[in-house]
Parts: sequence; C-alpha cells; structure tokens
Amino acid sequence: MDITVEVVPALYAVRLTAANYTGTVHWYEDEGATNRHIGDGAVLMDRRGRLNQELTYFAVDDVETKSATATIPADLPVLSSTATSVAWEVEVIRWRPLRGYGLSTAHFVLGRSDPFVTIHPAAFPEGQLQLLARTPTQRERIVDLIRPGDPLHIRTTCPERLATFEFIVRSWADPFLSDEARDGYATVDIDYQAVQEVLATQPAPDRTYGDVAADHTTYQEVADLYASYQGLLDGVQA
Repeated sequence: MDITVEVVPALYAVRLTAANYTGTVHWYEDEGATNRHIGDGAVLMDRRGRLNQELTYFAVDDVETKSATATIPADLPVLSSTATSVAWEVEVIRWRPLRGYGLSTAHFVLGRSDPFVTIHPAAFPEGQLQLLARTPTQRERIVDLIRPGDPLHIRTTCPERLATFEFIVRSWADPFLSDEARDGYATVDIDYQAVQEVLATQPAPDRTYGDVAADHTTYQEVADLYASYQGLLDGVQA
C-alpha cells in the first residue's frame, strides 16, 4: 500500500490518499493516549486536525499499516463548518465563562421528608464566543458560516487560552465596538451550546493513577498519601 498525506492550506485540512491497497483502508490520527478514527476509504479529508502540530496519520488495510506526518499551519484559531469544507481564521476575544447545568432531579414524595432523586449526566456547557470582525468581509464570512445552522468547529492555536470544541449557534449579534465609531470594527457575539465533545476547560494531567500505583504495593498506601483523586493527579499529598 502507498499513502499520501497532503496539507490543503486554504481549507486548513489534510487530504489522505491510499493506492495499491488490499480490502478497505481505515484511517487514524495519533492523539497520544488514543487514536482518532477519521474514516474509511481511499481518499479522505481530515478537517479536524490540530493546528501547528505535527500530526501522525495511520492507514490500515487488510495486509499492512503505513504512516505519514503533516502539519496544518495557522496564524489564528480556525472556525469551520462540520457539513462543508468552509473554514476561516478568526480572532477570538473571549469564549468563557462557561455555564453548565445539572440534569439530575429531586422528586418530593408524600409521606417522606427526603426527596427521591433521578440521576442524569450534566449537560455540556454553554457560553458566548465573541469574535472580532475587522472588516465587513470578515463579518460576512462568519455570518455565512452561521446561517445554515450546521454545528461549527473551532480549533485553537493556543490551548492554554482557548479550547478546541464543537458547538451549535443559539443566537448571535454583531455590535460595533463603540457607538461613537460605527465605521470601525465590529464583533460577532455568538451564544452557543457545546455538542459532541466536552470542552477542554483544564489541561490533561501529566500522570495517571497507574503511574502512582506502580510505586506502591497496596491501594491503601495510595489512599493514605492523597486526600482525593485530583490531589493524586496534581501531586498534592494529604
């Protein structure tokens, strides 16, 4: 099997091509702890690849596995449609604070003082994504992405300040930065609901429970050292 991994700069995407393969080709991208399944087929476009990082792609057919690398360059975060190939660089002013809602419910039953509780996972968070539109063209590009109603995907160039996440638009507005300068910059303020995946609101720990447990013979030894699981991940002993 021969594979080609080619960056398409205008789309902030990677074109994956396989030739001389046997059976079905399955494509994956190495994300460290897990492999992201991109899809199956001889030719695919990966529109979710992380920006400014070397990406390692694997193609697996019925006989062998081949790999190749690529890097998607970007100066700013990239906002893209999940239904089309349209993608634009955007300037993000803010995307937090996030608002989350618990869906568990307390039911008060006659004859007993303690409520009966039904447990449900909390909903994905929502918030406001504020983008800067320096020109009417930039504003129209953002609005054109919003109009079809498809979920949107934003990829960060700085994980410490902005997450990569997928969302739907609930409402939007495009005020001027100043009422005294209506010929100046505008913003596009998007009220969004996160979907599909949880927002990365804090960095992943650099060690796991397995790393710590390897240095101890019993669970009790670990429990005596750390007051909580988060303390274990942070390396803060009780």
